[in-house]
Amino acid sequence: MNNQSRNTTYPQLLPFLCLSGLCLALASGCQSARMAMPIELESQATTFQCKGRNGFALSERFVFGPYVVIDVRRSWTSRQSWGVGDFEQSSAHQQYEYRITGTNDSKWLGQAATGVKKNDIKAAAWGGQLIVGLSFDLNFVVRLSQEKQATTWTLILAQNTGEDVLKGSLTDGTTVYAIESTRRLAGTSIPLTDAAGYVITKNGLPIAAVEVLNEGSVRFANNLNTSERDMLAAASAAILLYKDISASSIN
Repeated sequence: MNNQSRNTTYPQLLPFLCLSGLCLALASGCQSARMAMPIELESQATTFQCKGRNGFALSERFVFGPYVVIDVRRSWTSRQSWGVGDFEQSSAHQQYEYRITGTNDSKWLGQAATGVKKNDIKAAAWGGQLIVGLSFDLNFVVRLSQEKQATTWTLILAQNTGEDVLKGSLTDGTTVYAIESTRRLAGTSIPLTDAAGYVITKNGLPIAAVEVLNEGSVRFANNLNTSERDMLAAASAAILLYKDISASSIN
């Protein structure tokens, strides 16, 4: 093996190497880094570990609990119009859609875009008003629709100037959930550079959490009803499929 080969750091090893350094700070020896959970979700909550979530694989299919994410289709072409009616002249950096099946044979379709600008969206598509203001090119927008149902849910995440977290909302125009990313890890005060996960709250109380480290997991408060959990699972799948765009080039 030549010197060049020995000094090569493969890109796929970078996340592992970064997290390995954090292992030294964990209280109970080296272990997989985990997202720090809100105290409300430490108990009285159910956690579903993701199985089969494999990042940039050409064919993506994974499960968490009773939920199966299938038919993931990505387009990496930037500055290209997205083929969804509620987006006009989209300059999205990433675009993808997926389907998710769940309890009682529920079926949801998710259609997402990153780098969406405010002017790219028809106001009428969001009930006439955006709950979260869109800023620059760091906006993540998802439309969620259930098979044979007219109601559409909208998830919007944005990174405001001077902040290091993505935050936003999930709404059908009537009910609103707040969503915010977190860099906090369990067992250490040292934060990650990127998001460890996302916390979903309703009326100020955490009701779900999406961990994006390793294969990922989704945690739901036990008091959620089936239909609400299914909808939040569809939104969680969008977050688990989301790719960081902070280093993406803008054409």
